[in-house]
Amino acid sequence: MYTDALTIFAGMLVLVGASGLFVHAVSSAGRILKLREFSVVFVLLGFATVAPELFIGLNAVHAGIPELAFGNAIGTSIASLSFIGGMIAVFSHSFKTKNFFHHRDLSSLTISVVLLFLLASDGYLSRLDGTVLLIAFAYYLLNLIQYRKAFSLKIKEPKKTLAVHLFIMLVSLLAMHFSSQAIVFAGKDLAVTTGLTPFLIAVALIAPIGAIPELIVELELVRSKLSNLSFGDLFTSVVVNSTLVIGILSAVSPFTVQVTELVQFSVLFMVIILMLFNYFVRSRDELSWQEGLFLVISYFFFITSIFIVSGAA
Repeated sequence: MYTDALTIFAGMLVLVGASGLFVHAVSSAGRILKLREFSVVFVLLGFATVAPELFIGLNAVHAGIPELAFGNAIGTSIASLSFIGGMIAVFSHSFKTKNFFHHRDLSSLTISVVLLFLLASDGYLSRLDGTVLLIAFAYYLLNLIQYRKAFSLKIKEPKKTLAVHLFIMLVSLLAMHFSSQAIVFAGKDLAVTTGLTPFLIAVALIAPIGAIPELIVELELVRSKLSNLSFGDLFTSVVVNSTLVIGILSAVSPFTVQVTELVQFSVLFMVIILMLFNYFVRSRDELSWQEGLFLVISYFFFITSIFIVSGAA
């Protein structure tokens, strides 16, 4: 049991490190290719920061434990909106949103998450469900590209050549593949030895650590006084998790989702967080540090509660 837990922890350290290198290489390559800042911040980083979830998901489905893939995607989305979103507000003191996104951004985010829950409510995600999720993601991305204007950011030009960054990206992808494979197998063994469900292991253990790269990116934007952009890749990563990641997994290999009390509780909590997030942001076009702190505390409440709900506490 302890060996499996240490393997998961060590694997997540490698995965987080590789993900960080991948994010840096992707953003640097984007600058070298002279992509618009919007493309770098909102799209490329949004994709890059969910690479760990995609690799874990693919390996989990291949290993025959799709509950771990589903739990990791749900758990990471919950962590993004509550813990990471809250931390952004706390460190920014008051996060102004009206200059960053339109309300339809938040609506698209909400619809994407709710759509996933509706499709999974029957306990099975088919290839058709996966296709619907992929279409939903394409629609979100198309709308995002159509009305976003370029941002004026002062980002230092990369010193390394494009070839070096492409090599770093390749090595990072290989490291993420093998580390996620080790995490999945260790998670499977841990579920057997402890009696914990793969979904619980993913939500309570893997997802919080996997959210670290996203937190690093967001806090770096805050530190660089670019907090007005920090929800850009956060929103993209949540939508990618809810639509693209699960869509790819179910389209490649349809899987069954056991709708247990733990899954129902996690879905209910996600819906509540979405409602709170919508209320906080839409009421005054800002997220105060007090509201952010409430979201952070809510996340720790969720982590504690899932053990009680599952009967593991």
